[in-house]
Amino acid sequence: MLLLNIYVKVAGDDGAILPCTINASCAALVDAGICLKHLSGAICCGLTDSGSVILDQTKAEEAKMQSFAYLVFPNSPLSILKHRHLWLMNLES
Repeated sequence: MLLLNIYVKVAGDDGAILPCTINASCAALVDAGICLKHLSGAICCGLTDSGSVILDQTKAEEAKMQSFAYLVFPNSPLSILKHRHLWLMNLES
């Protein structure tokens, strides 16, 4: 097993900093030729006072959000399919 420490230097912060660093780290690992089990994609979702959902907020929008969540998804078929057996049948054919 390989253990990596990743250090990220933030040059500017206009919001959604955590998803940005996750996406940049994944891209850097791929660029370095590190074999990854899955790629990942991250995004920040925020909920406004009016109930609207805003994706990838700016720093000013983040300050006004009622709540927000960071979502990270692997590029695995299991992460998007409801039924695991569908994926297994596709592997067998």
